[in-house]
Amino acid sequence: MTHLQLRHLRYFIAVSEKLNFRVAGEALCVSQPTLSQQIAQLEQLLGFRLLKRDKHHVELTEPGKLFYEEALMILETVEESITRARSLAGVQPLRVGVPNYHSFDIVSKAVRVFSQAHPGSQLDISELSSMEMYDSLNNEKLDVGFISVPMPVSHGCKLKSHYLGSEPFLICLPPSHPANQSDELTISDIKDSKFFLLARKVHPSFHDMIVKSLRAAGFRGKISCEATSTQAQYGLVAADRGVCLALVSSPLPKGLRALPINPPLDSHDLALAWHPNCTHSGLQTFISTTVESVQLRSHSGPSNCLAFGRVLVRSGGKSPVVQRQKSP
Repeated sequence: MTHLQLRHLRYFIAVSEKLNFRVAGEALCVSQPTLSQQIAQLEQLLGFRLLKRDKHHVELTEPGKLFYEEALMILETVEESITRARSLAGVQPLRVGVPNYHSFDIVSKAVRVFSQAHPGSQLDISELSSMEMYDSLNNEKLDVGFISVPMPVSHGCKLKSHYLGSEPFLICLPPSHPANQSDELTISDIKDSKFFLLARKVHPSFHDMIVKSLRAAGFRGKISCEATSTQAQYGLVAADRGVCLALVSSPLPKGLRALPINPPLDSHDLALAWHPNCTHSGLQTFISTTVESVQLRSHSGPSNCLAFGRVLVRSGGKSPVVQRQKSP
């Protein structure tokens, strides 16, 4: 006999917040059929419909709206209980910062591999901008974090870091763009397009590097910095308002296409950073697991979602660049 499980609540909350089974599945790192099956199973256990859905639309029923609020409180209570019990037992979670502006393949794989290899460990994950992550690491409010390089600021950095790798930038085009059917772009192909970048506050030095790279390549068009996440950028591009950057591992919304540009722009580099005073017993294990997962990356397919096992996820927070060290 099937009983109600916490995963049913997590899956339902994700669908309720995304109102899209594909997007929710990517966030949970489960397939869309599996997610649909679990939601149907939950509705069967409860005896009423939580969602109205067809091929193009998902919305909560009135009982579904109430159950969503209750499910949030249940999971929050469970997480708080686990945290208090672990604190009493002297077991502290490893506080990990991940970017809130993009889902990186390297981050996804590292978190998933660590959770699978060390099921008894707990990760307390905070989704932060690069500046928030930098501040949190420097102030020892995080134990370790995945951060884009160069650092958000260039002075006063106390952090140690390990360079994880880089990805080339592509240019994301709307369906109506004249160059959409090309295999490769040049700057002249996008000279009349508005170029959307992440807001400078997300990562000042990275933003400045990209602007400099675009101008050096000959782009003289308008650069807009109104988006705070890649999904917001894609929304603007889908609305045919301009173009934006994308990474090779980026899952693009339906209808959008990302193409390489020649000559290429600066690549995106990612590092793992931590404070030298961090004494958490799980830090070195997490670092080594992450480095190993990066080295094995070429032998497995990309994963464009964060797979959280026994993980507490926090969004936002007043809390975050690093000195670059090449992998040995």
